[in-house]
Amino acid sequence: MIQNGQEKFNKKMLFVMHVDVIHPLIEFYNNSGDTVYFSAGASFFWNQNVTYILISELQKRLAENKTWVKDNFDIVIMMEACIFCEIYNTTMKEMGQLIKIFGVPTYVLGAGVHSPIDYSEEFLSKISDNAKYYVDSVLSSGGTITLRGNFTKHCLNILGYKDLFVTGCPSLYINGKNFSISNQKVSIDTFRPMLSASKVQDINKKIYTKYPQSCYFDQDYYLKYMYHPEIIKNNKNIHPLFKKLYKQNRIFGYMNYIMWKRKILKSNFNFSYGSRIHGNIIALQQKIPAFVKIIDSRTREIAEFYKIPNSIDIDYSEKNQDLYDLYKSLNYEEFNRNYLEKYNNFSKFLLDRDIPNNLGDSENFIEYLNGLNYYDLETDESVQKIKERVCNNNLLYNLKNIINIKKH
Repeated sequence: MIQNGQEKFNKKMLFVMHVDVIHPLIEFYNNSGDTVYFSAGASFFWNQNVTYILISELQKRLAENKTWVKDNFDIVIMMEACIFCEIYNTTMKEMGQLIKIFGVPTYVLGAGVHSPIDYSEEFLSKISDNAKYYVDSVLSSGGTITLRGNFTKHCLNILGYKDLFVTGCPSLYINGKNFSISNQKVSIDTFRPMLSASKVQDINKKIYTKYPQSCYFDQDYYLKYMYHPEIIKNNKNIHPLFKKLYKQNRIFGYMNYIMWKRKILKSNFNFSYGSRIHGNIIALQQKIPAFVKIIDSRTREIAEFYKIPNSIDIDYSEKNQDLYDLYKSLNYEEFNRNYLEKYNNFSKFLLDRDIPNNLGDSENFIEYLNGLNYYDLETDESVQKIKERVCNNNLLYNLKNIINIKKH
């Protein structure tokens, strides 16, 4: 838990995190996209009278003292990216019960549903009871819940909630009001795309071959392999394409948001393509144009809400069409106009509900993150030596003899 900010307002705020974006993460392999999401949200309140806390620590505090939140804070801010889905059915009930204990207005930002790409509604009947319990818990606290996109709004309308506000995914707002993506294009000689998917083979190998400067950014599936390359040897579950790209130093993945961001800027990528929504959003944050390969309702409604070019609106075949031609054809004028409108609406939402914030001024938070001491696997000689031996097929796969990877 960390307290931060000046008492510019009287309200004492508690910001609840599911992943710690205030301290350097070690051994976090779940989904690095969460660090983009929560870092953006945390930055909006950094200059306020705010306390940041992990959900696990909060639960321990409340087990010791049920009135701890009510005794110490005026409002609670939470973020729930995909709370309304079947795998979180039990979680919705548990989180609703937790919110009832708080005893103060609770605001949940950017919550969304998760269904197939065709926006099917079949999942709603399976989660309706716990979804209603969760939303009712938030609303009865005196706060409210904002939604990720229009499909989420449609689903909650079906459940009986007509007046919930659609904010979109808060991750994009970290850039402030004066943010836009240029339509200026680079030449094919300097074209360097960053790619993302669930697995490397989900992107056609033609792209990797034609654009040897392209790199793949992983968010979870291979993350542990990169920090512990000794487990790659003889692992039958790893696709040969991963091993090939790994040997060519074209596979990247980071546990910490700021390390991911630094790598993107340092490597001069100029286009983002793939199905991981935060793999594309972190590129957009750096003013790199992106194209979202839609795979589910989550990626679809975010792309549609912000007018991010995507595979639903634009027909593109990885096998039969060229990636550079796709890049050249994209126009971000609609995204830029739409972004300003969405940003202003989000700002007004916070203002109208008297939620203290420094939206549009995240520089102090980013400066804080840049000042932290992060573990960097690319400068860890023991990791790089193991990687070299793995790539050269010289590693004796005996875990007892593996070099212990130093963590900071």
